[in-house]
Amino acid sequence: MKAIKNQEIRNKIGAYAFNKESNLIYFETLLENNKVNFMFDTGATSSVITDSTTISNFSTRTFNGIGSLKGADRKKTKRKILVSSIESPLFYSQNKVFSYLNMISTNKCAKKNEFQGILGVDIMFNDDLLLLMDFTNSKISYITDSDKKKIALNEGYQKIKSECKMNQIFIFLNINNNEYRFKLDTGFLGNLVIPYNENLKFEKDRNIAFEGEFFQTASGRTNGEEIFYENQQINLGDINVNSTLLISKSIKAQNVGINFIKGFDWIIDFYNNEVYIKKNNIEIESDLNNKMFQYRASERNNKIVVTIKQKKLNEYQLNDEIISVNDKTITSENICETVILLNNTANWDELKIKKR
Repeated sequence: MKAIKNQEIRNKIGAYAFNKESNLIYFETLLENNKVNFMFDTGATSSVITDSTTISNFSTRTFNGIGSLKGADRKKTKRKILVSSIESPLFYSQNKVFSYLNMISTNKCAKKNEFQGILGVDIMFNDDLLLLMDFTNSKISYITDSDKKKIALNEGYQKIKSECKMNQIFIFLNINNNEYRFKLDTGFLGNLVIPYNENLKFEKDRNIAFEGEFFQTASGRTNGEEIFYENQQINLGDINVNSTLLISKSIKAQNVGINFIKGFDWIIDFYNNEVYIKKNNIEIESDLNNKMFQYRASERNNKIVVTIKQKKLNEYQLNDEIISVNDKTITSENICETVILLNNTANWDELKIKKR
């Protein structure tokens, strides 16, 4: 508690250009003078180190435990904290408190994460500066209140209903004449997600339902039914857009993700509880791809098993073991390339697959 109370974080006026080709936003930082890539996550209330190799003398460092971390599925993970220095073009701290959470996958075929840590809202608002998320020009900036007034007036931003509190940013969207409160979550690789409720009425719209381990959260893989709806009309102030919408039985958070967020430019005035947006030219996905995958597979204990399936399909069931593909028996040497082949093939009927 003393370390949390005493940490000092300074934000700096300026701009950081991110790679617009990446699905998420990454910050290059110096963590204890080591170059470390962090994911920029407005859905995280605190900042996290996820890879122990980024910390000097990790094995001898002192960790303290306090409270727990919760993922989007609301599962809790015990929180371990450490103090470290960090610097980037937009912020610096000599005594920043980080949570440590090992997110290195034990799946030998999993892609290596593009990031070694997560920058949460706790590092974003410390000096009465405003956050500008400019997806038109692929820039994150800190600006002053006078800058906000000039930009909002001259560039056509409009204020929308928002709620900024407890290191969280919420916006209010209207869907089917109902108002919904969504957390702004640049760490969620999706459009809009609403936790399942039997009173939700989207049945008349075209949808695709999946079941299985669809998402990675702070606590691990989710497991449940995920229903994607297409062409939902979303209203933000005077702006109307169409988007896909996920009704999830595994995700318990109601969030708006990066694939929707990047369709706008944003000014976030956290202390005055003001959020301004401007629609840009980035298209928001609204149609369900007719070639959307049927199944997904993963490596488990040197075996390939089905981990996600379209609910309506029954040729393969969750946890079925795949023993050969295109007459090639699964071995330790070819297991990862076979997982890639399966997961890059939308229609498994194009492959010759044998299961146990």
